[in-house]
Amino acid sequence: MATPRDLVKCVSEALGVPASTVANIDRKLMEAGLRTKKGHGRGSAIMTYVDASMDIVAVAATADEITRAPECTAMARALPFVKDYKSELAQLCAVIGGSQREYKTFGAVMDGIMRHAVKAKDAEPCISFELTIAGGDPHLAVIFLARGLDKVGEPDVVEIEFFHPGALVRVSNTGMTIRRFVNPEALQAVADCVGEPADWGRTTTEPG
Repeated sequence: MATPRDLVKCVSEALGVPASTVANIDRKLMEAGLRTKKGHGRGSAIMTYVDASMDIVAVAATADEITRAPECTAMARALPFVKDYKSELAQLCAVIGGSQREYKTFGAVMDGIMRHAVKAKDAEPCISFELTIAGGDPHLAVIFLARGLDKVGEPDVVEIEFFHPGALVRVSNTGMTIRRFVNPEALQAVADCVGEPADWGRTTTEPG
């Protein structure tokens, strides 16, 4: 099981982002009610897969203004599933569980991915994602599902996109574009950090 401090350290190491930056983003999320707050009494809250999902998306979605972390995180998580990718989403559901009806936004899919990852820590990591930030705001998310090699020996990767109508035009018209990629190993490392579902909801006396 992981405390907020543990999760910050893990996300920092997995994404290669300074721990101070991750800690500041995590604190902004807590203050905004976007991740679990402290436990009962003096105990520190125990992080769940949703907290892990929230933090890893927040770090990827936040550009330079850490004060905007809650806003950027909410924007990224609300990016809608593009219906052209229904068959690809079905393939992802076959891996992570759940139904397509659950996964209408990028945030919902990320929660499903992290829920699966904490239970499948011995499996080969195969899911990654990329966020495109333009003008300081996240406009496009892509989830990648690696399925090994195809018949000619090339990587077989399924892509699922999330964006609002008109987002691609706005991205192309913006001079400053940032792409943040989070690889499968980083996702799995963060999932492993939060532990098993049986640990969630407990508290520890370690300061959060």
